Amino acid sequence: MFSPSQVNMERLAAIFEVDLESLMQVVSAPASSIGMPAIPIKGYVDAGTPRTEYDVDLGLSSVPSSLVNDNSNAFLRVVSGDSLTVDGIHDSDMLVVNPDGLPGLGMICIIRLGPAFCGAAYIPGVGYRWRTPSGRIESLSTDEVGFAGNVIGHIRKM
Repeated sequence: MFSPSQVNMERLAAIFEVDLESLMQVVSAPASSIGMPAIPIKGYVDAGTPRTEYDVDLGLSSVPSSLVNDNSNAFLRVVSGDSLTVDGIHDSDMLVVNPDGLPGLGMICIIRLGPAFCGAAYIPGVGYRWRTPSGRIESLSTDEVGFAGNVIGHIRKM
């Protein structure tokens, strides 16, 4: 997926004469764009900015049908924080999550870690590799966390 660099985003902000943060606010798509399925936004993914609640109904958002394909149970989660920027995922981006099936090899998965949902890479025989808010990589066994789904799409905030 397309992921503009920080430098390019700063250039765009300068061109439009706005600060970077206002350029990168989440904008929900209309709930029923023609030819685009509307899927639920089920809350947040902790990426360094803790929330008091992670499982929250945030309404619906239309997504390109190519992102959900045959995944009728797909939903969105909004990223909260910057610990996933190494993976090109930024604060307020939305992740399309498929809760069905098993963790995918090398895929970013959503895991339940205590009360929070977090992004982690799955590695067979090892478990999950999770980047802490401080940037440290930790290994977590599949017994320590709950698998909540594979990330099958990424919608960039604009």
